[in-house]
Amino acid sequence: NKKFRKKNKTTDVLSFPYYNKKELKKNIFKNKNIYLGDIIINLQKISDRPNKEKFFKRFNELWIHALLHLFGFKHRKNKDYKKMNFLEKKLLKTVYKNA
Repeated sequence: NKKFRKKNKTTDVLSFPYYNKKELKKNIFKNKNIYLGDIIINLQKISDRPNKEKFFKRFNELWIHALLHLFGFKHRKNKDYKKMNFLEKKLLKTVYKNA
């Protein structure tokens, strides 16, 4: 987090998009398989959950959050945060519905 975001504190997840938003829009429909980027989840930060169910719930929240960043979503402004939060909840419901 310090190296890539210049924040001197631990974080639970980082995402490293391969494309910027403009490039992603050009390339996403050209290929069936596309490399979006990398997601790093700090398992140590979330492993202190009292039980496995809460651990996996948080783990799923984190990878979904990071995936949206790989698609170009940001949450610097309040309206962007609300949009991203809405999508996170919708995707999380889909994950649990199809599990």
